[in-house]
Amino acid sequence: MTKEFAVGMMKRALWTAAQAMASMLTLSVGTVGIHQIDWMNVLSVAALAAVYSIIKSVVVGIPEAADKEIKDKFPTDYEGGDDLHE
Repeated sequence: MTKEFAVGMMKRALWTAAQAMASMLTLSVGTVGIHQIDWMNVLSVAALAAVYSIIKSVVVGIPEAADKEIKDKFPTDYEGGDDLHE
């Protein structure tokens, strides 16, 4: 595992956890007040989402690492995307 892969994987895991927290809070705030939110439940769901994200990154990979591999193999002016329509 390279440093770039690990950094990309952790960024994705944190982003996924933040999205899970946002969705849990959005669902909770409409029905209860901020003081009545079950924060342990919110953090538990966010942590589980982050773990799933890490597992997926290890099994499937992350696009950032694939882009770097392509750039390393073909060190031209590759920037990703669709080069056919330029």
